[in-house]
Amino acid sequence: MKEEILDRAMNMFLNLGFKNVTMDDIANEMGISKKTIYQYYTSKPDLIKATIDYFNDKINEKICAVSQLNLNPIDELFVAHSKIDEMFHIKNSSPLLQLIKYYPKIAADIKTRQLERFEHLITRNLQKGIATGLFRENINIHFTSRLFFGGCVSLDDEEVFPRETFSYDRIQKMHLEYHIRSIATQKGIEILETIIENHSPNE
Repeated sequence: MKEEILDRAMNMFLNLGFKNVTMDDIANEMGISKKTIYQYYTSKPDLIKATIDYFNDKINEKICAVSQLNLNPIDELFVAHSKIDEMFHIKNSSPLLQLIKYYPKIAADIKTRQLERFEHLITRNLQKGIATGLFRENINIHFTSRLFFGGCVSLDDEEVFPRETFSYDRIQKMHLEYHIRSIATQKGIEILETIIENHSPNE
């Protein structure tokens, strides 16, 4: 039951917003009493924290699974992006902005833990890229991994990327391409351009 609550809450929070969804909404959606939810989570903030940890665990599982596919590091980035997008269908950043606005302490704590968790995954991808000759040897791995993470976070800022101008899905892909072009060797660029050519502009 605990995982079922997390799974349903995660989908509702991400699609409807952290502020908009109430404990009653989740209970009604699941066909259970609110009291059942409170047996596992003492408050809505407690559920939000647990839900985002669950969300990040799922992302981590997807990324780790992709890393076991023996792909080159550029393909890894694109496949990981596709798997995560396919799993969560996050097409706008409004729920994440609600989290920052209405639950700033939770958002700040989560951001710190996300950096700690995902920096090593990004670092591993960069090291693999250098070892295979697809990324330049002279890149600063620590700086680049944090810059990539920071860029991912900034995509959620609608003041910087207003949604009437920038499709969320599109800027995610543009950011990924920008990241790869900034660190790739000529060999890596050729692989990147092949990937881009094999996808339609609307994907």
